[in-house]
Amino acid sequence: MSIRPREVLIIVTLIVSAATLALVWTAAEPQQHTDDGALRVMTFNVHQGFDNSGRTNPVPFLKAIEAYRPDLVSLQESESNRLLSSQYDLVLWLARRTGMHYYYGPGTGENIYGVSILSAYPLHNQRVYHLPAEEDPRVAVQGELDVNGTPVRFLAVHLGLSVPDRYHQMKYIFNEQIKKHTGPLIIAGDFNTLESENFISEQKPDTRNDGWDENRLREFADRQAQNTERNIAELAAEEQFFGMRTYRRFMTDSWRMLNPDDHDAYSWLDTNVYLGKPQDELESSVRIDYVFVSDHFSVESARIVADENALAGSDHLPVIVDLKLK
Repeated sequence: MSIRPREVLIIVTLIVSAATLALVWTAAEPQQHTDDGALRVMTFNVHQGFDNSGRTNPVPFLKAIEAYRPDLVSLQESESNRLLSSQYDLVLWLARRTGMHYYYGPGTGENIYGVSILSAYPLHNQRVYHLPAEEDPRVAVQGELDVNGTPVRFLAVHLGLSVPDRYHQMKYIFNEQIKKHTGPLIIAGDFNTLESENFISEQKPDTRNDGWDENRLREFADRQAQNTERNIAELAAEEQFFGMRTYRRFMTDSWRMLNPDDHDAYSWLDTNVYLGKPQDELESSVRIDYVFVSDHFSVESARIVADENALAGSDHLPVIVDLKLK
């Protein structure tokens, strides 16, 4: 039987493609975790899998994860069901290369704003929360893990860009998670929100006096004195006030806790800096990526990583926090 040149070409192409896929999808050994209650958490906006040259390139993200070996990773702008131009699923690719468990929930039909979890621990009670939004759809993704017999809830988030959306999304997460969940809780992700940004209403953020002018501060203090047994969250809701200040009353901003005097740190790079453009009329590079933890944890260390891999891979820098269950 003779084989025509076209058939030979097809066979060779299939063999090469199979070999390439085998190389790309080679799974790592499962990542090991410690048994002393310690957890290393990373949050990283992976920029839809594109590096700072505009090419699809997952390698810097993989190297950043491999270098710091987190137990839990909150990934934002992470590809899931939609295949990239190089024909791979970023979340699945990272999970297989690191040996980590994974779970993802896309935020839009094209999954551009997908939010995902990577975990060295098996995940259970996974859930996707569709956050209130008038603009781009946003989600929060939940996974729970067992740490020495203690259930820990991990929530990965990516909030919207508009003030009204972020106001309602932060309030939704607060009401559904922070107020209701009594066990160990970690909320990590890209909040698109300055740490001083508090919403006097859903229409306008105000950073003066941490969100309050003098008259409102005085009025609030008077009402607090008269209502000492009432919950601060109830007063905040009555005042149409919400934002980072409310979160910090109930959870710990882990990086800020260990870096109280560092007001120059940033986790999002100004676009001109990121693309290497001249720095005239720059927007500020700011800290908008957070790891909030409940008081079940002690914060052992916290850093914003600006090494070669982090700078090559995204317009955000990964935030890494070492925690320990009390």
